[in-house]
Amino acid sequence: MQIGPIFPVFATAWLVAFSWAVDSAAADPLRGRSLYETGCHGCHDRSVHNRAARTASSFDEIRAHVARWNKEVRGSWTAEEIDDVTLYLNQTYYSFPCPPRVCKAEQGSSGASEAAWTAGVR
Repeated sequence: MQIGPIFPVFATAWLVAFSWAVDSAAADPLRGRSLYETGCHGCHDRSVHNRAARTASSFDEIRAHVARWNKEVRGSWTAEEIDDVTLYLNQTYYSFPCPPRVCKAEQGSSGASEAAWTAGVR
């Protein structure tokens, strides 16, 4: 069985595509805002997040609440959409440190996504 000279080209293309998909997995707060306003805002207004007796004390606890309520209302959000909503809530109301697995875009050059966030969400 001979692989031939074309194999390195395919292998390189696959690695580039795979690394792009992994790097692009950072949460999107603009999509999180849209999902929150569509799925949660009917029952939750700003007072839920601004109250003194908050139950979440970390980013992961916010995510646990979002995931629990998604299950409670028989929602269909994916893990990525739950991360999006969690990031939106954290940036808008809480300001807890964001785990690198969720906030990859914030750690590097935030450029356009930061500008869109500042202009579109706050």
